[in-house]
Amino acid sequence: MKMKMNVSAVPVLSGMLMISMLTACGIRDPQDIRSVEWYEKHASERAETLAKCRANPDTFDQTPDCVNADRAENNVKSAS
Repeated sequence: MKMKMNVSAVPVLSGMLMISMLTACGIRDPQDIRSVEWYEKHASERAETLAKCRANPDTFDQTPDCVNADRAENNVKSAS
């Protein structure tokens, strides 16, 4: 009986560990996409997002946040 309880606890504990790791990594809700205008106003976050996008282009390059951060960077550069 005790063995069965331990086996069923493994998936629960694994799920909790994964959730806490994703939270610690700063993974945002996919619905929380920041706009071009937001990235234009937040230079440090724009730079951080662009660095992440450029470091992993196969994974992040075409995500909405990467596209918006890139457009904001272009807008800021063309305005100065």
